[in-house]
Amino acid sequence: MASMSNSPLSEVTDADGGFLNKPNVVTDESAADRTGQSEFLLYTVQEGDNLETIANLWGVSAETIKMENNLYDVNMLKPGKEIRIPPVDGVIHKVEKGQTISGIAQKYGVGGADIMAQNGLDEDEPIQPGMNLVIPGGTKELHAPAPVRSYVATSGSSYSYSAPSATPSVMPNNSGEANSGGFIWPTVSSVRMTQGFGAGGHHTGVDLATREANTPNYAAASGTVIVSQCGWNGGYGCYVKIDHGDGLITLYGHFASLNVSAGQYVNQGDVLGIMGSTGRSTGPHLHFEVIKNGRHTNPLLYF
Repeated sequence: MASMSNSPLSEVTDADGGFLNKPNVVTDESAADRTGQSEFLLYTVQEGDNLETIANLWGVSAETIKMENNLYDVNMLKPGKEIRIPPVDGVIHKVEKGQTISGIAQKYGVGGADIMAQNGLDEDEPIQPGMNLVIPGGTKELHAPAPVRSYVATSGSSYSYSAPSATPSVMPNNSGEANSGGFIWPTVSSVRMTQGFGAGGHHTGVDLATREANTPNYAAASGTVIVSQCGWNGGYGCYVKIDHGDGLITLYGHFASLNVSAGQYVNQGDVLGIMGSTGRSTGPHLHFEVIKNGRHTNPLLYF
């Protein structure tokens, strides 16, 4: 891989989201040929940037950048926004259980040999769930988020949360407008808050319960998984922590099963696992925390 020590990146990461270095100056190496590489780049949009200038800088198409970052609206590309740059034209595919190279190749209408070459895989090397594969020449559709959901108070300290779609979307804040921070609700659209932040003088998050079976829990925002493990874990049971940068961390507890691993980069809305009752729990629910600069804060303020 050509040296990236003199490029305009805020951060360079590997395919699992691990930071490699922090360059800050542009050189001709920025758009070096990255065929045969699987690392993506994390780039911070600068004043005056547009899709074409960024695409030319890194030697990929504007369409590739749009697909990787779900830029269904060009107005989303604003200074300060972090976007992912694949090494070649195409998309990133996260391997699911039971998938094969041939099946993935058929899904995207590309050659299996091209996928293997781009990701440095041998013919007899199995792919594992959770792996991020670069699919050269692959395409995918862009999707706008579902309509903003309503948050309605019910009796006591419990809350009812409903929406027209089970797809996670941006929650309103206390003023009834979309939260500028961009968090999404971390589980299904119909839940009951059984315990709020600070309950009993010590509760460090909110507890969200539902009667739906096999309920998925979602990443509230994009970031790097720093913990994903099962056990007692201080009462959290099977739990996940995600680092979103700028001192912001989210924690999700009591999973029945986990879909992600430590070091993995997840996009907003990715399924982290299935809601459960592991650890200190009396029934299936999601315990959700927001930690800012090392201090627990009320998660509802982020919606």
